[in-house]
Formats: sequence, C-alpha cells, structure tokens
Amino acid sequence: MDLIRLTLLLTVLASVFTAAAAEESAPNILYIFTDDQSYRTVSCYPRAYNFANTPNIDQLAKRGVRFDQAYIGAKCVPSRATALTGRL
Repeated sequence: MDLIRLTLLLTVLASVFTAAAAEESAPNILYIFTDDQSYRTVSCYPRAYNFANTPNIDQLAKRGVRFDQAYIGAKCVPSRATALTGRL
C-alpha cells in the first residue's frame, strides 16, 4: 500500500514540475489571421478608413508587434492552408 501512495505522490509531483517548466518556456503568441482584410480596415494603422473601429485589435497592437511594411500577394485560400498546416 505504501508503494502505491509513493508512486502516486511522485506522479503528481512530476506532473506539477513538468507543467511549471512548460509554462516558463512556452512563448505567449496570439496569431490573428483574417481573410480579405486591408490594413485600412484596422483603426490602429495611420491610413485607416474613418469608419474603421477596432478597439480590441488596437489594444493588442499597442502591447504587441504590428507589421506596417508587409506585403503578401497570395489569395486567401492558399494563405489559410499555409497558416493551418505550416507548409507552402
């Protein structure tokens, strides 16, 4: 009976330490991918349309990385497939 309790205790401790190590090493990345959306439809960009109102994305842009010199010539379906699979 004591061996079972010891095994259970060691299993629980190992999972706690593994979870803590994973949290420390895991990056905090939020990747937002939208189809057919221009930079002018997100209000955090200087040349955004007057009607663009995206306060939540604007808050994320203030604390994160915002690309303002990017270009992509791909259509939405291949871009989506690349983003979901990680393959070209």
